[in-house]
Amino acid sequence: MGFALLESHPHADPLAGFAITVLIVHIGLDATRDVVARLMDVHDDEVAGEVARIARAIPGVRSLGELRVRWLGRQAEVRLVIHVSPTMPITEAHELAHRVQTRLRAELPDAREIMVEPAPSPSDEGGLAKTVG
Repeated sequence: MGFALLESHPHADPLAGFAITVLIVHIGLDATRDVVARLMDVHDDEVAGEVARIARAIPGVRSLGELRVRWLGRQAEVRLVIHVSPTMPITEAHELAHRVQTRLRAELPDAREIMVEPAPSPSDEGGLAKTVG
């Protein structure tokens, strides 16, 4: 019964083979694109968005500055500047950066190196300069 179907449609086998070939080529190109992007040190927007979401949720982080995610083999390297209150003591800013780093390390298992640097919030720097000067 199954052979009768193939006999009545002689082009079905070559068409199925062509469809499978197209699928294999598509998957190969997609995988190659990801590998080449990582080799060329392309910024990973998806992981960067996740990093931003996690960091912004931590109390004391006013905003984010420079954020860079790059892949080194199978692991990501994350570099992030968090903006804190300019009146925050440096020890507290350091502790906050450490909390952000710890949370990122817990939620991003593919990250091998995470660097978080605290900096004064840019919106407050002008006001601070006026009160000092």
